[in-house]
Amino acid sequence: MWNNAFNLNIIMWFNQYSQRSAGFNHAVSYIEHAYAFKGMAVLSLLWYLWFKNSDMLSRKKSTLVAAIIACILSLFITTLINYVAPFQLTPIANESVHFQMPIGLNIDKNANAGHGWLNSFPSHHATMFYALATGIFFVSRRLGYLAFGYVTLFIIFPRIYLGLHYPTDVIAGATIGALTTTLISQTSIRAAYEKPLTLLLKNYPAAFQTILFVITFEIAVVFYDAISLVKGLAKFFSSN
Repeated sequence: MWNNAFNLNIIMWFNQYSQRSAGFNHAVSYIEHAYAFKGMAVLSLLWYLWFKNSDMLSRKKSTLVAAIIACILSLFITTLINYVAPFQLTPIANESVHFQMPIGLNIDKNANAGHGWLNSFPSHHATMFYALATGIFFVSRRLGYLAFGYVTLFIIFPRIYLGLHYPTDVIAGATIGALTTTLISQTSIRAAYEKPLTLLLKNYPAAFQTILFVITFEIAVVFYDAISLVKGLAKFFSSN
């Protein structure tokens, strides 16, 4: 899937500039690793829209909940594809790509071979954050455009620039995320979950919003804690 002119031309075009400024490379690497520049920024827009509307049972709030549901659902879809699709190394780990290490950085190629445990296709980051950006867009077009631009510039660009994804990884993930949110937001499907969620929010507002915050926090850190827990449990049980 990676071996096509579209992927290679874009990867190599960006890669040529990674040999010019170590300072810029460090800045891009910092942004790629910093959760404040990734999920927390996007989720801040979602929570801003949530609190901006004082009506607890508004249609806009249910749309934002739908975006969170779609984000998690699309992540499961992407993970399933990761396992069933042919394994694909990331550009930085694929010697056939001839990707040059950005000057000033020391990225572990082995640790980033499919991110150490999963296929690089499709991109989880693109899936999750374009799903959320789509939901934000449905509530506020102005902030939606801002969310799409932010995800592209501060989440997706660093991952392509640093050789962690091919453009087609990102396009596939973005498509899955956006389509899942669009589908979940359809009136016929919303009817299946909107009423019970509205009742929960109405009857248990504090508990509902607390749980929602915890879920969005895990989304913001790309489920790092949850993944670490699963890996730890797997090692524990496999060793016994």
